This record gives sequence, structure tokens and C-alpha cells, in this order.
Amino acid sequence: MAQSRDRASLDKLLVHEGGYVNHPKDPGGPTNKGVTQRVYDACRKGKGKTRAR
Repeated sequence: MAQSRDRASLDKLLVHEGGYVNHPKDPGGPTNKGVTQRVYDACRKGKGKTRAR
């Protein structure tokens, strides 16, 4: 049951966070599917990988 509820929540979230956005007034910077570039880069760095372009 929790898994289906999680999936339903994710589906609702992706309606609003479903693509790439880099709005100049958004202090979070570039974002894709709810993940900021800064967080993605930190994750890659933690895995010993270079920054993705």
C-alpha cells in the first residue's frame, strides 16, 4: 500500500517538477525534475565523478 501511495505522490509531483527549468528569478538555479544542478553535482562528486554539463 505505501508503495502505491508513494507512486501516486510522485506522479503528482512530476506534473509540476517534470522538466528542466532555469528561471532567472529562481534562487535555486537550474533544476530538472525537482533536482537542482548544485545537488546533482554534489552527488556526482561524492561518487568520484566530474560535473555533468
